[in-house]
Amino acid sequence: MSDKTPHGAQPTNPEIAFEREDIRATPVLRFLVGIAVTTTVVCFLLLAFYKGMRSYVASLQPPPPHMKFEADRQPDGPKLLTQEPEDLAKVMDAQRALLTSYAWVDKERGIVRIPVEDAMKLVAEQGVGALPPPGGAN
Repeated sequence: MSDKTPHGAQPTNPEIAFEREDIRATPVLRFLVGIAVTTTVVCFLLLAFYKGMRSYVASLQPPPPHMKFEADRQPDGPKLLTQEPEDLAKVMDAQRALLTSYAWVDKERGIVRIPVEDAMKLVAEQGVGALPPPGGAN
């Protein structure tokens, strides 16, 4: 037996099968063009929808406050001290009155405010007394 095939004949093997023609390119190209066109159309539709929604939402919003013009609405002037020495003297007099006068701090508990000089004399004569231990322990 000879393994030779006649001249010009295709070798055959019954165990191997294959397609004799290639895939057609036309349907694949049509599909790709259809996808590109659909994508472009959807992009333009989304752009139009976005612009429409942006103008719709902007029409619902009131204008920002800094964009409103009101002729009678002016900012307050700076809050400066115009009479600084007199103001300082008033504050110092009020503090001096607190430090040199007698007054009740808590009448129910018997706490009195006394002038600083009198308090210093009392501490010098009587001493401070027992101080509480550190840490608040009794």
